[in-house]
Amino acid sequence: MQTVNFNALPIPATNAALPEALERAIQQLNGPLRDVNNSVYELAKPLERSRYPACPSCGIKFHLFRRKCNCANCGQVICSDCLDSRWYLPKYGVKAPVYCCRMCDRNLSMSIKNKDALNECSVRELRAYLQLYGLYNPSTMLEKDDLVTAIYNNSPMPQINETKYRQSLPQPSMSDHTSPRQQEQARNTSEAASDTTNSWDRTFADIGNEIGRAFEGLGQQFSERVERGANAIDERMTSILDVDQRQAQSQNTRHNSQTSSASNNPHNYDSRTYSHSPSPRTQRSSHPRTQPRFYTHQRPQSAQGTASSAASTSNRSEHAVGSASPAQLEVPALKSLVKDNVDASKLSIKTLKALLTKHRVDYSNIVEKKELIERVERLVHNTKLEMEREAAAIAGGGDNGSRGDNDEDMCKICWDASVNCVFLNCGHMCTCIECGDKIVGSDRRECPICREYIAKVVHVFRA
Repeated sequence: MQTVNFNALPIPATNAALPEALERAIQQLNGPLRDVNNSVYELAKPLERSRYPACPSCGIKFHLFRRKCNCANCGQVICSDCLDSRWYLPKYGVKAPVYCCRMCDRNLSMSIKNKDALNECSVRELRAYLQLYGLYNPSTMLEKDDLVTAIYNNSPMPQINETKYRQSLPQPSMSDHTSPRQQEQARNTSEAASDTTNSWDRTFADIGNEIGRAFEGLGQQFSERVERGANAIDERMTSILDVDQRQAQSQNTRHNSQTSSASNNPHNYDSRTYSHSPSPRTQRSSHPRTQPRFYTHQRPQSAQGTASSAASTSNRSEHAVGSASPAQLEVPALKSLVKDNVDASKLSIKTLKALLTKHRVDYSNIVEKKELIERVERLVHNTKLEMEREAAAIAGGGDNGSRGDNDEDMCKICWDASVNCVFLNCGHMCTCIECGDKIVGSDRRECPICREYIAKVVHVFRA
């Protein structure tokens, strides 16, 4: 049979058939070939699998469904998912295609490229390939052409560089959660496995270890989920008990108020309906236990007075003052304070707060009355300046009372007052504070310019 000479380059094992000449040459191989240095190509020695807790390529721990395998080109321990490429390696004397890891797949693909294909690769890829095989020399390889020439001239790769590549592979490291005793046991297990000559015993030992790790991981996950479920049940029961306790307290409070109102009533009136209750049915319905939970009724005058006084005593905040009705608290107008030259120190604290709330001035961090007085005096002073500015604009606009060039400073709603408020969060200044309050109090709290929702109205003053 005629022999065929070829350069022993690796060949990717695809679905397509090999050329007849290459297939005949591979079949005629009688062992490993020799490199340019007359050194025999040696197949990589498979590394010990028990020393690797996780795959060096993807970092995932080995388990029952992610088996340990060895790469035929470098001998590294790789999981079954990362061992997905097949190559013919004729320089090692191997006639059948073998499985290689992803790193070896990239390196073997780089070794069979011509100069045009190597020029399309990036400098970083070429430099990394040469560094893996110990061929990179930064003092002589300055241009990209130097890197391409070095790769092309060293194909197929000599055996000494293949050895350097296998020595540069990542070494196994025990996981952080393993104890020194477990590490010692793992080392003893690896030594005992290396001394064992029976491959079947070693295979079954690996399978048993993998099954044990898999069940250990499942047991840990199950215990963690049971613990989280127990904590969630405890939190839910605690919240339910708190709700029941608050409902019981509210029912006791309602029952005590009804009892006190009935005792203060000189006539035998029902506390819910204001009618005589001579019939037993009405008396039974007045019992607190037979009342529905959300039963609405009109309380007697004494209970209403007690509840309103308690609410007014406990809620002395900005919102409560701002929502007070004019009948309870009369808030003077700013223009009247300016015209009458009223002294702000003579006003009560409640009036000062109501005045600041009405005109959108923040006083949440103020405690002393003198600070409230300063805020009100500043508000009155700025209002006085606005009134003077409006009067000057009207006087300078002619007899017809037009504003002239200052129309853009006027409120776009009423055209009677100056723009003195800003809408948040859009930031538009287009209305006065009175029109801004009306817009906020309406059903659609939208800016008249951009139609964005108004979260807050801030009173501003021009310098």
